[in-house]
Amino acid sequence: MSFPSRRWNGKRRASALALVVLALGFAVQLPRRAHFIAEFPRVQPSALAHVLADYSHRHDGGAWSLEHEANNYTSWRYTVSYECGERCAGRAYVEAHEPVSGTPQHGAHAAEHLVRVRDQRCRRPPVLPWPTFCEEIDWVARVQGSAAGSRVEEEGTAWCSALRVLTGACGHALQEQLERRHQRMRLAVRA
Repeated sequence: MSFPSRRWNGKRRASALALVVLALGFAVQLPRRAHFIAEFPRVQPSALAHVLADYSHRHDGGAWSLEHEANNYTSWRYTVSYECGERCAGRAYVEAHEPVSGTPQHGAHAAEHLVRVRDQRCRRPPVLPWPTFCEEIDWVARVQGSAAGSRVEEEGTAWCSALRVLTGACGHALQEQLERRHQRMRLAVRA
């Protein structure tokens, strides 16, 4: 009876270790943040908040559909599912509020509007039905009136795989998405 050589065992161990490190690189999620402040002259805060809460101004293309919607006098919540490429599916949860402070003033008269969006994209590797790798971005935007019109302060936190964070792809993609959305917002409020 012959035993495998130590050299062969060493290669198998190194290969197994490399696979474990690669799997952890995809599985471990780390945060990256982006912050943006912008002024929108001659734009009512309620109009700007409505543009921020409208998913059509956030989406980068592909088909999307409304799954669930609920609203009342001061808030609006809905969920959409969308396509984000081959072997990719996304879901976004949008919530817009007018925080109650003192006397209730709603709509165009509210002093502040808050919009929260949680966007999750999940991808599968080619051929395999599993594993699924998901990345999530949480956005919080606060819209207030200013002397000239409206001011929006937005912060995004992306939870990406450790490999994307280490390569810088996660933070770069987050900042690009934020800049594209603000360009769309400026176009939407001009129309």
